[in-house]
Amino acid sequence: TISSGGTVTGSNLWNSALGQFAISGNNSATVTGANSKWTVSGALITGYLGSNNTLLVSNGGLVQAAANTLIGYQAGSNGNSVSVTGSNSTLTASDSLITGYLGSNNSLLVSNGAKVQVASNNLIGFSSGVVGNSALVTGSNSMLTTAGITYAGYQGTGTLTVSDGARASGTFVVASESGSSGTITVNGTSGSRGVLQAASVTRGNGTGDFILDGGILQATGNSTAFVAGFGAGNFTLGS
Repeated sequence: TISSGGTVTGSNLWNSALGQFAISGNNSATVTGANSKWTVSGALITGYLGSNNTLLVSNGGLVQAAANTLIGYQAGSNGNSVSVTGSNSTLTASDSLITGYLGSNNSLLVSNGAKVQVASNNLIGFSSGVVGNSALVTGSNSMLTTAGITYAGYQGTGTLTVSDGARASGTFVVASESGSSGTITVNGTSGSRGVLQAASVTRGNGTGDFILDGGILQATGNSTAFVAGFGAGNFTLGS
């Protein structure tokens, strides 16, 4: 636990991992409170080989990783989660953010005004055969910002949901590679709508769906193929 303005700083490009071995399950790290900070000099891994490990960033806590941020890294690293919640709580991935590299049923939650910033790509369901990996961005002023491409299902299965006043921005691809599957859902209600700010939203070579149900899809630039690659029944406009 890092709290009350405490800091932990890595050095020499070392990675930091929760759940290093297959028997390493149910471990947790919490970074909470204004000015509380964990700086990782290498990759930040929640669930290297272990399962059901958790990272919680709350109440204005800050976590920054210099390399990739991974949730569910190796085969069998299932059910791991990262939650970033509360105003000014921030997770910064200085490279890619990968939820479900070789593991299944891993999750990212951004809620209640928190922010996650990704300097490269955001991949949900990275490898072939992984299932149940997800990212949920929800609550007023919650933000997921990706400089590269967000994949909901890269080679495996992945979902992205933006709801209830939250916002996600970047370029979005559903079901990128052959054999993959994915869904992006943007929903909400009057006065509390999820917003997807997109350079483009495309479906790749897998099985993918885009659902806009009470949310807002907002173009961030001119494009002749702003929404592309979806077949009949793969693009849904709800109420």
